[in-house]
Amino acid sequence: MGDGEYGSTTTVKLYAGISPTDTVDDTIISNFVTRANRKVDNDLADVVETIPVASAAITDDLTLASNFYATRLYAQFRHSFDKADQFKQTYDETIKGVHNRLKSLPTVRTKLRAMTKDYITEPLASDPLLD
Repeated sequence: MGDGEYGSTTTVKLYAGISPTDTVDDTIISNFVTRANRKVDNDLADVVETIPVASAAITDDLTLASNFYATRLYAQFRHSFDKADQFKQTYDETIKGVHNRLKSLPTVRTKLRAMTKDYITEPLASDPLLD
């Protein structure tokens, strides 16, 4: 994956309800954003090697996902576990949507896992229950 800098401290502070002028936890939040960016890259590693920059909708979703995950980490840090669970659920839904879109768009995917069967399906007409 590429560098993958998606999230931002400013957005996480907004999601967490922290004033933009409050800089006490900026270093911690910045570290959480870095961890969230890596999480996004890792969660999509089985689908793509590089994120398609040409797809603005996917890039926007990756930014959202990273910010949701970083906010989750911050909420856990502050022992706000209910909020953390909500942000984790939103993150999971966002990543699942990106995952599905990347699998379905052959022009933006670069690596997919092929699923193969070691058996041959017989024609439907050969089913004894249908004879």
